[in-house]
Amino acid sequence: MKKIVKIETATNDFEIENQWSQVIDARVNSLFKLHGIFIESLPTMKVEKDLVGFFSDCILDALLEHLEKTYSEPLSKEIQKHSSRFEKIVVNKKKYILNYRQSENDRTSYAIYLIYKAISEADSKGQILILHFN
Repeated sequence: MKKIVKIETATNDFEIENQWSQVIDARVNSLFKLHGIFIESLPTMKVEKDLVGFFSDCILDALLEHLEKTYSEPLSKEIQKHSSRFEKIVVNKKKYILNYRQSENDRTSYAIYLIYKAISEADSKGQILILHFN
């Protein structure tokens, strides 16, 4: 299975770390197979405007699944004592407080959230994406 190593939008480039890749690659590969796109021999791929929305939804689904499996609400005492360690995100009207500095799972969730936001922005502006594979 091909792994995404970089995602480019018109305004952002994301180098995909291994843990992030483990969360999103299976869903992305399923999306491409569903649309009859075979990426096995491609080093890069341009995701056209009409597929960017589906790709964004795919990333969101991966994020929600990861949050469901790994998220645990931090103690309010911990948040007050070390507030700079935490980042608040809202996904599907639900708030998550992520310890992105000390928790690998929270760091992964936060990174995928940022990727999702950038891809959603590209979709709303009718832009393409460039994916790089290993």
